[in-house]
Amino acid sequence: MDETTPLLLRNQSHALSRRRLLAVFPALALIQFISFLDQTAVSTSLPAIASALDTGSSISLVGASFLITSTGIQLINGRLSDIFGRKAALVTALSIMGAGNLWSGFCASPLQLFVSRAATGFGAGAINALVQIAIADITTLEQRGYYFGMVGMAVAFGNGLGPVVGGVLTQTFGWRWAFWFVCPLCLVAIGYLASVWPSLQRSPDDAKIQSRLKLIDWPGAVVSLAGISLILIPISLGGSRLPWNSPVTIGMLCSGVALLGIFLIIEWRFAKLPLLPAQLFRYGRSTNILIGTNLIIGWIYWGNLFLMPLYLQNVQGASPARAGTLMLPMVVAHGLTSALTGIIISATGHYKPVIVFGSFCWVFAAVGKLSFTQTSEVWKVAVVGVLDGVGVGCSLQPVLVGLLAGSDTENRAVLTGLRNFVRDLGGASGTTVSGTILSNLLFTQLRHRYSAELIAKLTSSTFALKDLGLTESERHMISGAYMNSLSVIYVTFAALAAIHLCLCLCIEDYGLKQKQKQRVAAPNITEDKPAVTMPRPQPTRLNSLFAPLMLLWPAISIHWAAFKEAFRTRGFAAIWNPTQQLDLGVANLLIETSEGFIEYESTTVVPSLVKQSKGKILELGPGPGNQIHRFDPELVEFIHAIDPNPHFKDDIAKKLQNSELESRYKFLACAVEDSDTLRAEGVTEGSMDTILSIQVMCAVNDPRPIMKEIWKLLKPGGQFIFWEHGKSKDTVTSIAQTLWNPAWSTFVGCHVNRDIRGAILAAGEWEGLENIEETDDHLTFLPRVWGVLVKKA
Repeated sequence: MDETTPLLLRNQSHALSRRRLLAVFPALALIQFISFLDQTAVSTSLPAIASALDTGSSISLVGASFLITSTGIQLINGRLSDIFGRKAALVTALSIMGAGNLWSGFCASPLQLFVSRAATGFGAGAINALVQIAIADITTLEQRGYYFGMVGMAVAFGNGLGPVVGGVLTQTFGWRWAFWFVCPLCLVAIGYLASVWPSLQRSPDDAKIQSRLKLIDWPGAVVSLAGISLILIPISLGGSRLPWNSPVTIGMLCSGVALLGIFLIIEWRFAKLPLLPAQLFRYGRSTNILIGTNLIIGWIYWGNLFLMPLYLQNVQGASPARAGTLMLPMVVAHGLTSALTGIIISATGHYKPVIVFGSFCWVFAAVGKLSFTQTSEVWKVAVVGVLDGVGVGCSLQPVLVGLLAGSDTENRAVLTGLRNFVRDLGGASGTTVSGTILSNLLFTQLRHRYSAELIAKLTSSTFALKDLGLTESERHMISGAYMNSLSVIYVTFAALAAIHLCLCLCIEDYGLKQKQKQRVAAPNITEDKPAVTMPRPQPTRLNSLFAPLMLLWPAISIHWAAFKEAFRTRGFAAIWNPTQQLDLGVANLLIETSEGFIEYESTTVVPSLVKQSKGKILELGPGPGNQIHRFDPELVEFIHAIDPNPHFKDDIAKKLQNSELESRYKFLACAVEDSDTLRAEGVTEGSMDTILSIQVMCAVNDPRPIMKEIWKLLKPGGQFIFWEHGKSKDTVTSIAQTLWNPAWSTFVGCHVNRDIRGAILAAGEWEGLENIEETDDHLTFLPRVWGVLVKKA
């Protein structure tokens, strides 16, 4: 970027305060919802439109014209928003979409409708990328996964409700209202966005429209739109209105490819502000893989939306209403998974596990479809739909999070546009190729009995099998041919899903640290308190429910690594001793996170508590020796550190090297109940001056008998120093603790729902009970309790 770059291009990235974010984000989610509602509402109106306007088989052009323009705008959309600003771009896109729908409702001929839907596609296609770009602007990288997940819910429910709304309006008021209802929604969205989007201060030169128009890469924009159109027209119409082997089809495809080649030359050699910078492909292997996977994502996602209604209606004989109901598991799973994956990514700081998990689900779903028959049970269809929905929810937004994590801020908009272009191109290709395969296979099986026109209707989503005036035996035979044809297509989907999984396994997880090259100037946005960065959000109900994933997922990964190493060295013997394997995994987890825990505990009361230890000390659960440096050597006579997990011995020895406590510290691989071992070391009832317990009581199944043993070991007047976490007093958080506890106790090595305070009070008579303190925040998942108690004489 140079001095010719407008201020808007340099300063649109700004993490809003939580209060402003909660006001702005719903506007963006509403806009995305309206966009997808518009795209899918028309689908159930197509039969009525075809009848009213006498379109015949050309009704497919309604969707094709929309698809061509909505895909074509993607490559130039991001850079235009850089130049003119996100708010202006969104308002313009909403206006175009609203005006296009208004025009569509007044159309009196098929040609008018095709043109109006093409115009609408420019606005709707632009919105899809602009919302994601805007979210990336106003959130930190750590927050982005969460908010992308939330907007993914808007996408899912827009897709799910669109056909229902369109069908109801068409049946009640007529097909024109399937377009008109979008117009007032667009006006509401424009007003809402204008009222909450933060205003930017810019220079007078930057406000001049002439200065911005000069920055547009006009040759690149024209050539890219022409090239994309020449490719998408034959892809969308190939095999139906345009034969694949016709000179027109071949000529358009070749011309489109040539124009896109010229477009790349313009962008990479001549454009001052390129629409598609070459730098996008130099971020590394992972970024290029993620870009490429969007082709498969679009292919499978849109292919499923195209084929599942055909299977349900024309193979199983379901009504449109029942088919829509059977699609709900996929839609709901998509929405919920989008939200959940956003939370998981923000909580853990990693996106690859989510993407890989979704890829596995897509493979299982594709394999499940191979078992579909004419009489498949409803539960099987629902389960496959859920797997498909989970696959979509783990792919659409998380892949974008990964792309943005591995790129620069200045290329965020154009990279988002490229991602959407590749995905939509995959969707166009997938639906067309699937339709062509379906048409050809049906023609091969049915050509001896039925006309080519009837077979063409069979492959159209606008005609249900039961509406074609066929006898019961004919419907059964045709549904069988349908099933055979769909099975072939599902084989291709399974192969693509497997390829997608292999590609996802090869990506590198950059994490969600703010380590991108910040080449944009900090903006001056009108705000109550100017802030350039966004601190971590304060604890909320949602954060408390999903906070365990921040440690649980790394814990599972470490356990898996430990198991693989054990299996490599000991073979199947590693399986027969799961307790030993879990001990090793927990030890590896605590060792790898040791520095982080030491740093965190340094911000709490732990250092001051440990320094109060004196005399003969029994340290419970020392782990890798995190507290060794905190003891006051002048107060320590001797420390016995006991832990039933023997894998900490070496790390403790390293920490003791060159320490004043090296000769006064001994690690024992035993538990507090092992009285014989302790007695041999001189640890007997009434012998300890101090017993120290820092996050230890949570690791035992029942802390009450352990606390009674601790009370016995203390001298009269001896002190019990503790800092523990236990059961929450908040009802909802307590339920969450109970639900998470099986996984948490297995992989992290402690329990989160133990009544630690109650166990301490029930152990015996104490002095200083009034000094017990607890965490004030009732929403936290790990509420703390700490204090120094003295055993009564």
